[in-house]
Parts: sequence; C-alpha cells; structure tokens
Amino acid sequence: MIRLSNGREIAPEDLPVPYILTDLKNIEYLEALEAEITAAKKAAEEGEKDNTTKPAARGSKRKRSGAAEDDDDSEREGGSKKKKSSSPKAGPSKKADSLKGADIFSIYLEGDEDGTVEIYDSCDAIRKKITIHLSNSGVTKASFLRDIARIAYPNDTPNIQSKQLTDFLSKKGATSGSTSRVFYAAYVYFEKLRLSEGKPKSAHRKKMEEEWGYQGGLPRERERQFLVPQGVVPYRNALGAVRTRRVR
Repeated sequence: MIRLSNGREIAPEDLPVPYILTDLKNIEYLEALEAEITAAKKAAEEGEKDNTTKPAARGSKRKRSGAAEDDDDSEREGGSKKKKSSSPKAGPSKKADSLKGADIFSIYLEGDEDGTVEIYDSCDAIRKKITIHLSNSGVTKASFLRDIARIAYPNDTPNIQSKQLTDFLSKKGATSGSTSRVFYAAYVYFEKLRLSEGKPKSAHRKKMEEEWGYQGGLPRERERQFLVPQGVVPYRNALGAVRTRRVR
C-alpha cells in the first residue's frame, strides 16, 4: 500500500502503471490526487469557519440593536432626558466624579486589603483635619475612631484607643506621629470622604504627590540619623522631606 501525506492509502493496482511504482505517470497521478484532497480539505475547513463566525456576527448585531432600544426606552421614559456623554474626562476628575455621593464605606483604595494605601498628607495636615472634623461634625472621638478603623482596616479592624488619638494630636511636625495607626486610618478616612463629596485635591496634596509619588507616598518609618558636613544641619520641611541648611 502507498500512504499519502494526508493519511490516505492507495493500492498499487489502482495506479496507472501498477508494476512499476516509480514510473513518472504514477508520480504525477499521486501528486495530483494529493493536491485534490488537500484542496477539498481546505475548502471544508473554510466552510466550517464561516458557519461559526456568521452567527456571532448576527448576535453582535442583535446586541447593538438591543442597546439602541435600551437607549430609546430611557429617552422615552425620561421625556427630555439627555443621553450620557461618551467623551472621557481627565483621570483624577473622572474618579472623583464617579465616586461622588458614594457611601464612604463602599469606596475602595488600592492597598485597602493589607493596610498599604499610599499617603499624600503630612501629619500636621491630618491633625488639622481631625480637629476641624470633630469640631464641625459633632461626632464624639470614640465614634470617629471606630469609623476610621473600620474604613482603613476593613479586613481586620483594630480597636484604636482615645489615648492614641490624644498622643497623635499632641505632636508637631510633618512626620511626627507617622507610625501611629491614627495617622494612617485618618488619612484613608479623609481621602474616601473627599472622593465621596467629589472635592478636588488641595494644593498641599498635589505638592505631596510631587514630593513623594516616586516613593509610593510618605514613608511612615522615618530616618533618625543623617550624615552631613560640618556646619550643616538637617531639617524637615512642611512636606516631610529632609533638607539641609548651614549654621554659623
């Protein structure tokens, strides 16, 4: 038996010259037969492909038609209701707008799951926000601490004590109190509150992003020793960044 490349077998007696297998007529016959089988197989595969893609196209058409009908229905129900604009807005504004009015406890920030939300506020700025919030909202310190703990640590909510809040509020400096749970939890709380209220970023917030964006936010662990030349002393500016100045 002679086996073709596609697996088909040909008996010698079916060849034009049965007793001389290498005869030119046999070779031409086999080549023509193999080409014919290959062409038929290719045509069958293309037909199968058409059958599978055409229904999908029709389905897509129906889907688009259904979407158009939904839009028409919403217009009829709303009377003079305008269609939603499909033009994208700027990144930060789009996020703020999309979360405006959302329940503060439902807003997610990257890092929520493991307590690693990037911080772009100084400790002094957070202390100021806490003081204003407690004064204007009328909530008790205990209630405030419960809320910020739930919001900042959704998976494993700690019990933040009022003494921790008192200790944090008593400090001064852009990074003084950065390791406190109160600082982290309050930052997350006020950031989600800002998004819920649809408020833009403050000038201080933007400066913090410029200063600390490349490090993934303000580091909560501070450097405690610095090597500087004689006559030079290090200090931290309002953003918590270390700078140096000469002393006489």
